[in-house]
Amino acid sequence: MAGLRAAAGTGLGFDPDRNRLLIPAKKTSDIILVAGKDLVVSVDDRNIADWDKFTPVQWMKDGALSPWEKSQNTRGLRVTGKSIGSTVLHAKTPDGFDFVAPLTINVIPDPEYRNGGETVVSDPLGAEMRAAKFRDALVMLARDQMYSAIGRSPHGGNGRYGIAKGQEWCGGFVHWVYARTAATLSAASPFGGDVNTLASPQKAIGWALHNTSLATIIRYQGSDPYGWSWGPGAKADKTALNQDFIDISANNPVQTGDVALYRDKSGWRHVCMVVDPPAVGKDDFTTIDGNQTGAFRPDGASQECIGMNSHNASDKLPDGKSYKWVFLHMTGI
Repeated sequence: MAGLRAAAGTGLGFDPDRNRLLIPAKKTSDIILVAGKDLVVSVDDRNIADWDKFTPVQWMKDGALSPWEKSQNTRGLRVTGKSIGSTVLHAKTPDGFDFVAPLTINVIPDPEYRNGGETVVSDPLGAEMRAAKFRDALVMLARDQMYSAIGRSPHGGNGRYGIAKGQEWCGGFVHWVYARTAATLSAASPFGGDVNTLASPQKAIGWALHNTSLATIIRYQGSDPYGWSWGPGAKADKTALNQDFIDISANNPVQTGDVALYRDKSGWRHVCMVVDPPAVGKDDFTTIDGNQTGAFRPDGASQECIGMNSHNASDKLPDGKSYKWVFLHMTGI
């Protein structure tokens, strides 16, 4: 069936689930129209945005296209933002029927193809987040970053999201999403203003052990792996805090927006955020991940530094007992 896809590398700002294109004024984004040979493409207000054709050979190499899509007569639409505002792109049959869902185009000031800027979340995303639950708003903002010029580049998040350049920033991304979502909803982030609470899985568990009213650690057993309690510079307790094993259950669920921590046989590796959670009897779950072109590459050598990934919650370490995936269930949001 005909549809729209972002072109690899140049289809910035296109969110297929919201069917929306965020594009800065005087910038372009390349959209692929699949099976659209006979469709008539138009834009309602050409003073706000317009389009022209392009024909990159990269189409046939684009991993986002299925074999069927590659076999179709495919067209390239290079959309240009002209002035701040909103309009709609149509792909209609010759008799005027919308054969592809009309694409909303928002021409925005942000040069990085996102509503969620460094200090404020602009509309329309801001308005949509304020009308949503906190957990859903977290995912909205994270996806906004994923489809931006930052997320669609290999290393655009390096030195961003509160983490110094050259440092692993996966946890900083989650912390930033929480902080900006809380500010947008006029709420408080459970992690406060210190990005170090999520800067590594070890620090995240250490924080949670000292903040049991805000988070429950699920599928982890043992002491604080970071050493807030007894290591050099101890500042909380004189004795080690320990975590009893808590499994996923109706009383202790994993939910959208919770924090996922990953480890393998080499140690703790990654911090990300749950989108579609695991549940009792359901192992599959999805996350949205920052720094996926860094130390953690869940689906191989990803070309985008922020992405969505699927996992199995039952995966265990070589000891056959400890789970690779540990979760912070945020109880106060």
